[in-house]
Amino acid sequence: MNPKAFGMNLFFNGVNPKAFGMNLFFDGMNPKTFGMNLFFNGMNPKAFGMNIYAFGMNPLIKGVRLLCNNRSHYWLESQC
Repeated sequence: MNPKAFGMNLFFNGVNPKAFGMNLFFDGMNPKTFGMNLFFNGMNPKAFGMNIYAFGMNPLIKGVRLLCNNRSHYWLESQC
């Protein structure tokens, strides 16, 4: 993966179900997510800067929990 993911809480490749619900989930595809609390697979720019669980490889993610920077909670439908 990407050893340059400095300051990130978690660093997985998107296939570990134990990482579900964690603060950070990053597969190293998008360098713009550096230091962000972001669950991002490099294909959804709307997830930038948000704790969004939208990785298409995990079928458990049907209802997407979105935690914005203001820490408000929203529920979205997964578009993966």
